[in-house]
Amino acid sequence: MDGEIGLQAALYLTDEQFVQRRIKESLGEEVVSNKKRAVEIAEKQVGQLEKEKRRVAEAIRKAPDIDVLLKQLDDVGRELSEAKERLQRANEELSVCLTDKK
Repeated sequence: MDGEIGLQAALYLTDEQFVQRRIKESLGEEVVSNKKRAVEIAEKQVGQLEKEKRRVAEAIRKAPDIDVLLKQLDDVGRELSEAKERLQRANEELSVCLTDKK
Protein backbone atom coordinates (compact mmCIF):
# COMPACT_ATOMS: atom_id res chain seq x y z
CA MET A 1 0.00 0.00 0.00
CA ASP A 2 2.84 2.44 0.83
CA GLY A 3 4.34 1.87 -2.61
CA GLU A 4 1.04 2.74 -4.25
CA ILE A 5 0.75 5.95 -2.24
CA GLY A 6 4.31 6.86 -3.19
CA LEU A 7 3.57 6.18 -6.85
CA GLN A 8 0.44 8.38 -6.75
CA ALA A 9 2.39 11.17 -5.03
CA ALA A 10 5.16 10.93 -7.61
CA LEU A 11 2.62 11.10 -10.45
CA TYR A 12 1.00 14.21 -8.97
CA LEU A 13 4.33 15.92 -8.28
CA THR A 14 5.54 15.34 -11.83
CA ASP A 15 2.28 16.68 -13.29
CA GLU A 16 3.25 20.28 -14.20
CA GLN A 17 -0.38 21.49 -14.30
CA PHE A 18 -1.10 20.04 -10.85
CA VAL A 19 2.01 21.64 -9.36
CA GLN A 20 1.27 25.02 -10.98
CA ARG A 21 -2.36 24.96 -9.70
CA ARG A 22 -1.18 24.20 -6.16
CA ILE A 23 1.44 26.96 -6.26
CA LYS A 24 -1.13 29.44 -7.55
CA GLU A 25 -3.62 28.42 -4.85
CA SER A 26 -0.97 28.74 -2.17
CA LEU A 27 0.11 32.20 -3.34
CA GLY A 28 -3.52 33.29 -3.60
CA GLU A 29 -4.19 32.18 -0.04
CA GLU A 30 -1.12 34.09 1.15
CA VAL A 31 -2.26 37.26 -0.63
CA VAL A 32 -5.74 36.98 0.87
CA SER A 33 -4.25 36.38 4.30
CA ASN A 34 -2.06 39.47 3.94
CA LYS A 35 -5.04 41.57 2.80
CA LYS A 36 -7.10 40.36 5.77
CA ARG A 37 -4.23 41.27 8.08
CA ALA A 38 -4.07 44.75 6.51
CA VAL A 39 -7.80 45.20 7.13
CA GLU A 40 -7.41 44.15 10.76
CA ILE A 41 -4.52 46.58 11.27
CA ALA A 42 -6.43 49.44 9.65
CA GLU A 43 -9.53 48.69 11.76
CA LYS A 44 -7.42 48.75 14.91
CA GLN A 45 -5.81 52.07 13.91
CA VAL A 46 -9.22 53.62 13.24
CA GLY A 47 -10.46 52.45 16.65
CA GLN A 48 -7.41 53.83 18.45
CA LEU A 49 -7.68 57.17 16.68
CA GLU A 50 -11.39 57.46 17.41
CA LYS A 51 -10.61 56.94 21.10
CA GLU A 52 -7.83 59.54 20.91
CA LYS A 53 -10.20 62.00 19.24
CA ARG A 54 -12.76 61.54 22.02
CA ARG A 55 -10.02 61.95 24.65
CA VAL A 56 -8.78 65.18 23.10
CA ALA A 57 -12.33 66.51 22.69
CA GLU A 58 -12.98 65.84 26.38
CA ALA A 59 -9.72 67.55 27.33
CA ILE A 60 -10.79 70.59 25.30
CA ARG A 61 -13.93 70.89 27.36
CA LYS A 62 -11.85 70.99 30.54
CA ALA A 63 -8.70 72.88 29.48
CA PRO A 64 -7.85 76.55 29.86
CA ASP A 65 -5.40 76.51 26.86
CA ILE A 66 -7.85 75.54 24.16
CA ASP A 67 -5.66 76.45 21.14
CA VAL A 68 -3.14 73.67 21.79
CA LEU A 69 -5.91 71.14 22.28
CA LEU A 70 -7.76 72.28 19.16
CA LYS A 71 -4.57 71.68 17.17
CA GLN A 72 -4.26 68.21 18.71
CA LEU A 73 -7.88 67.50 17.82
CA ASP A 74 -7.25 68.67 14.26
CA ASP A 75 -4.15 66.45 14.02
CA VAL A 76 -6.02 63.41 15.33
CA GLY A 77 -8.90 64.14 12.96
CA ARG A 78 -6.53 64.23 10.00
CA GLU A 79 -4.84 60.98 11.09
CA LEU A 80 -8.26 59.38 11.55
CA SER A 81 -9.32 60.39 8.04
CA GLU A 82 -6.12 58.90 6.62
CA ALA A 83 -6.60 55.69 8.63
CA LYS A 84 -10.18 55.37 7.37
CA GLU A 85 -8.94 55.80 3.79
CA ARG A 86 -6.34 53.06 4.36
CA LEU A 87 -9.05 50.82 5.80
CA GLN A 88 -11.28 51.42 2.80
CA ARG A 89 -8.43 50.64 0.38
CA ALA A 90 -7.51 47.49 2.34
CA ASN A 91 -11.12 46.31 2.25
CA GLU A 92 -11.34 46.99 -1.49
CA GLU A 93 -8.10 45.09 -2.14
CA LEU A 94 -9.31 42.17 -0.04
CA SER A 95 -12.60 42.15 -1.91
CA VAL A 96 -10.77 42.03 -5.25
CA CYS A 97 -8.61 39.13 -4.03
CA LEU A 98 -11.63 37.20 -2.82
CA THR A 99 -13.49 37.86 -6.08
CA ASP A 100 -10.48 36.75 -8.13
CA LYS A 101 -10.31 33.44 -6.20
CA LYS A 102 -13.83 32.46 -7.34
